[in-house]
Amino acid sequence: MDFTATQRQEGLVARVDGAIEDCGGLERVRAFAFEKRLDTELERALAATIRPQELTLLERALVADRLAWAGAATTFGLQAVVLGGMAPECARPGLAIVDGSRSRLARYAGDAGALLVLDGDKARLVALSPGQVEPVPSGSGFPVGRAPAALLESGRLLSLVGLRPRWALAVAAEIGGTAHAVIELTSAHLRQREQFGRPLSHFQALRHRLANAAVDAEATRWMAREAAYSGQERSMWLAASYAASVGASLSPESVQLWGARGFAQEFAVSNLIMRLQGLRFELGSADRLAGNVIAAGTSADDTETAAAQLT
Repeated sequence: MDFTATQRQEGLVARVDGAIEDCGGLERVRAFAFEKRLDTELERALAATIRPQELTLLERALVADRLAWAGAATTFGLQAVVLGGMAPECARPGLAIVDGSRSRLARYAGDAGALLVLDGDKARLVALSPGQVEPVPSGSGFPVGRAPAALLESGRLLSLVGLRPRWALAVAAEIGGTAHAVIELTSAHLRQREQFGRPLSHFQALRHRLANAAVDAEATRWMAREAAYSGQERSMWLAASYAASVGASLSPESVQLWGARGFAQEFAVSNLIMRLQGLRFELGSADRLAGNVIAAGTSADDTETAAAQLT
């Protein structure tokens, strides 16, 4: 099996990186995430160079993965995977997504121009005005807002199917990209940090722990990609279930490998580590995810039809 990216896929990732460079580069983008607000400049730069309606579901998942790796304060990848070429008609960029059956909390809901409310097989798209969503304190690496209950019942009812599994797929891809960045930064830290006159990377126990974490992170990315390629709902929920498990374990493991310094905001990895926890909580409990896997069955369903509608 050939896992090499195609020229089209490499070009797409390069366009994402180009938008990041146009907005000040990777260092600026990761630093901006600490401000806990939507990076509207990056949202607009991405929209100017990438057209989700021209991409396959796998390609849109690659965009979400790459933006998560960059630690970007954006909803562009999430929106691309879930809605594809359907762009909300609103004055402000950004799409917040809430699982209405579980919570009224959503990432970037205070800054986004639109809110997608998922409730079982139904979905509503709600235009948001400034100040309409209450910001709440968050340690998840993202700004979080609580939508008023009445807001969840408003907006336009969407006829598209397969939105919830694609939302789960998008979050799985984001966990994979975030985990990849955490592994990269942790690896560099172990090479640079010295103890007993030697870099930490020379200690076999730490090398083994990092290697195990790297395998989990890479498996998360490829499960999300396989699910996006197949378009099967069950694969999407499986990828989400595995990603949530990896997020739960990798976050504390990374903090320990950083000598508990992973919490310090002077290190870019701290926000990424907290995002792993925030994203896995967004997906819900292990029992709920397992139930979705079981409910999806063993064969492809309407998700493939929905993917065709959005490409």
